[in-house]
Amino acid sequence: MIKRFVTAVVISLCLTMGIAAMVSAAALLQVTIPKVDQAPVIDGNLNDAAWLNASIKGGKFVSDVSSTGTALIDYPRIVYAAYDDNALYVAYQMFAPDVNALVTDDARWHYNDEVELILHPYQSGAVVQYGFVTNGVVGTNGVSSEGVRNAVVKEGIRAVIEVAVPWTTIGVPAPKVGDKWGIHFSGYQTNPPLWMSFSQATSFLRPEMMGIAVFGE
Repeated sequence: MIKRFVTAVVISLCLTMGIAAMVSAAALLQVTIPKVDQAPVIDGNLNDAAWLNASIKGGKFVSDVSSTGTALIDYPRIVYAAYDDNALYVAYQMFAPDVNALVTDDARWHYNDEVELILHPYQSGAVVQYGFVTNGVVGTNGVSSEGVRNAVVKEGIRAVIEVAVPWTTIGVPAPKVGDKWGIHFSGYQTNPPLWMSFSQATSFLRPEMMGIAVFGE
């Protein structure tokens, strides 16, 4: 009887773990990054046709989930993404009661009010991380940021950070339609202090916990 009970428990645990793994895999958020005919001007103003086209084609996301996945943040960030043969383009809209009071003076770039672009090119190899502080500083996880362009515009309750990351900076060929990368649109806010993403991830640099970006037409 005891042996039969133990066997049943083991089978139940295996089934539970299997279901959990399936749920975890299914929970990975897949998004489309559309291709644009004309690159946006990196000036912190979102009046380029590229951002409108990106939004229409599905390249608009909301980054509002705490890194623990237990809460939505008070001040969500709206993210636009697009690409062409030269670079990946991302624009972030940040909201705060007073964007001129955002923290920018911590020597650790990722403890300022900042946004992040985390990539796992072609879902293989090393993860690359770029952070953009709201004073224009660019941080990384040790990879090169040469060639990266960004611009910040602050007004009222909104700050815009517009970014271009060349494929040559990442060190990979430009993606083709249908290619898949791991991705996080994430960042940090200082008040209250927490990391956030557009999908749950307790560790942003773990490839198996990243969202999936599909490069579209």
